[in-house]
Amino acid sequence: MAFIYVVRCEDESLYTGITRNINERMADHFYRTPRAAKYTRAHHIKALEGVWETDDISLAARFEAAFKKMPKDMKESVLKSPNTAISACNLMAGGKLDEKAYRTVVGLTLEKCLEQTAVPKDAKVIIDKEKSIQKEGEEA
Repeated sequence: MAFIYVVRCEDESLYTGITRNINERMADHFYRTPRAAKYTRAHHIKALEGVWETDDISLAARFEAAFKKMPKDMKESVLKSPNTAISACNLMAGGKLDEKAYRTVVGLTLEKCLEQTAVPKDAKVIIDKEKSIQKEGEEA
């Protein structure tokens, strides 16, 4: 199983990636571990906007590449109706994606992913009781 995901950052930018373990990957990005993307370490994520699954990581990479080709306004439109993402990515890929190989994951949120995963030992941010973000080494 492989997942394609889109997260929204605090500056309203979007980051798209692929993973085999969506819960651990969200924790890596959210807690800014060394395994997180350089982009999400610099642009803290605030929401999981869309998730699609497929059986193979190479299929996920094709979907991700097609999604990344979309202009931001098209991405925003697709995220409002996630079921349209598969056909939109196929269009961006010149009709080379097998649309039946992808499924939209409904109802998965950043919060649900984080609930399923312990805070990584190498986390660079700490979440206090009020859910505010603190960088490692800062006083509360």
